[in-house]
Amino acid sequence: MIEKIRKVIAYKNYFQDFLTKQPIKVQDKIFKVTEAIETFEQIAQNLKSSLSLMRLQIIFKDRMTNMTNLP
Repeated sequence: MIEKIRKVIAYKNYFQDFLTKQPIKVQDKIFKVTEAIETFEQIAQNLKSSLSLMRLQIIFKDRMTNMTNLP
């Protein structure tokens, strides 16, 4: 069994909602990246930057979707 160095925690149900909307191949890639984050002692700086950018894009997209649903 692989020893985990850190734990990835999903906020509320946002990650689960996002994940279930993805094709299986994309879900597999997301799980591989999550496993790498939890197990690798050092994470490449460009991966950290990419993950931060992805998080911002998801937050922005969610907020824009909520704004379009306003009365």
